Amino acid sequence: MNVREIGTEQLDRVEELETLCFSVPWSRETLVYSIEDPTQRWLGCFEGEKLIGYLNVQFVADEGYVGNVAVDPGYRNRGAGIALMDELDRYASEHNIEKLMLEVRENNAPAIALYEKSGFERVGFRPGYYDSPREGAVLMTKFLNKGEKNDYSGG
Repeated sequence: MNVREIGTEQLDRVEELETLCFSVPWSRETLVYSIEDPTQRWLGCFEGEKLIGYLNVQFVADEGYVGNVAVDPGYRNRGAGIALMDELDRYASEHNIEKLMLEVRENNAPAIALYEKSGFERVGFRPGYYDSPREGAVLMTKFLNKGEKNDYSGG
């Protein structure tokens, strides 16, 4: 299993994973825009040459906002999520990113567990944030500089 940056050459598989993993997947147009956006990075986790998971993050100044994290249901609980989060930490540290933020569906216990295992802390809640089904969002933050207090001050 290895993690590396991905681009539009993986678009078909990213689109497939979106459909497998999310009740409201991003459109192909949105994916292309996001992948080509110079403020964003897309990391892919591969088993051999097969893309089994990905993560996208947008960087603004010294902050990163994690958008989607997806792992093929057939490859879950094999370390792909942790591998993606570890590579995100490495990349963010190398680029002087101080804070990472994300939102996650309140009932997505496996994702929340992954983020907490990766050092994110729950810092807030947005009721009714998601559609299909209507559900609240847990707000999570991780500071890469130890000693900082985790908060979710937007971003």
